[in-house]
Amino acid sequence: MIKVEKIEENGKLLALIIKGNNYEPGVYFPTTDETPFQIGLHKQPKGKIIPAHRHYPISFENLQFSEFFYIVKGKIKITVYNSKKIKIKDVIVEGGDIIYLLEGHGMELLEETTMFELKQGPYRGKEKDKEMI
Repeated sequence: MIKVEKIEENGKLLALIIKGNNYEPGVYFPTTDETPFQIGLHKQPKGKIIPAHRHYPISFENLQFSEFFYIVKGKIKITVYNSKKIKIKDVIVEGGDIIYLLEGHGMELLEETTMFELKQGPYRGKEKDKEMI
């Protein structure tokens, strides 16, 4: 059973946490069609064929930036903030977890951690990339 926790404020998704890697057979998308990233969780049988394909390009103006982290090992406390820089919630993620962040956040590494990060590009440089909270 996939355990998904949504952190929302007034119906707006701020973060999505997917605990562990107990995926169900097939593919499951815990994100909506509107989120900047669509996250698909796959558990496919040996021999399954996914036909070769590519995706049509899309151009966006004022795209909401977001970040995706897969925690390989370790433990992190993540603080989630809303668009007004107000702290909403602290969550703990650890090895096997995924967290998808759509608003402000801070991290405290509670253990030595290895993680995989994915975010939209292109990178615009340090001055244009982050607003500190």
